[in-house]
Amino acid sequence: MITLAETNETVMSGALPIALPIAVLGGLVSFFSPCVLPLVPGYLSYVTGVSGADLADARRGRMVAGASLFVLGFTVVFVSGGALFGFFGQTLQANSGVLSKVLGVLMILMGSSSWA
Repeated sequence: MITLAETNETVMSGALPIALPIAVLGGLVSFFSPCVLPLVPGYLSYVTGVSGADLADARRGRMVAGASLFVLGFTVVFVSGGALFGFFGQTLQANSGVLSKVLGVLMILMGSSSWA
């Protein structure tokens, strides 16, 4: 079994230290692109419930809290979904031998029933 120390050593000696700043730079470039940047005021208004005309009077704390909770909600949903499907895929892969035999028998039975 691979230990955590071996995993950390593998990750940090690989391409991650180079790929991480490049991924951050790519995210910033996509955020400041002409397609996304004009959507930011509407997004902030939607998340905080403050209209564009009222932004000057609104508290920044409410805006930051609303945006943070919105992002946190997406993060929780996608991370938990990824973990669930990762576990499901790992379980399928661990039982692939048994699964192949059961599905093979099922296919034979379904194929032979069409000749009857």
